[in-house]
Amino acid sequence: MGEHGDTERMAGDIARLGVIASVDRAAARCTVKIGDAVSGPIPWLARACGPLKIWAAPVVGEQVLIICPDAQLAGAVAVPGIFSTANPAPASDEAFSLHFGDGAVMRYDPESSAFAITLPAEGSIEIIARGGISIEGDVAITGDLSVDGDVAVTGKIEATGDVIGQGKSLATHRHTGVQTGAGLTGSPQ
Repeated sequence: MGEHGDTERMAGDIARLGVIASVDRAAARCTVKIGDAVSGPIPWLARACGPLKIWAAPVVGEQVLIICPDAQLAGAVAVPGIFSTANPAPASDEAFSLHFGDGAVMRYDPESSAFAITLPAEGSIEIIARGGISIEGDVAITGDLSVDGDVAVTGKIEATGDVIGQGKSLATHRHTGVQTGAGLTGSPQ
């Protein structure tokens, strides 16, 4: 074979394309199908696994690059993240985005400086921040708002509909004991 052929063969032994055959999330290991052969359980490359950890396990059928240091399959690592016909790229613009299998999308567009989270119809978001949440900027809410606790406002409150406090309508309540002069009215009814 010649020196060039030996180098190609060696490079092929070190790095090959494959497809995830199985995933053991508890052990953070997967098996990879390369041609007709299937590897033993090997780790996959994580984007970060120090104090910041990113958990994005590969899925069966996802194309990966398998790297075998010293051409030894026992020390192999699967490198996920290769788009394929089975798993094409979800976008073609310059925005950064995360796309989930149920249709949820997190997207940041640096051109318009806009961040959006879109969930499927049954989706929900929960934020737990025992130290509090601070929002600076205008807030628009479409839908009902429920607050379990006190509300303090330093500005005015405007309502196009009725305001009800302790069962009394601000728009339609009446007072008892109305009299002319400097007298005070009774409680609202």
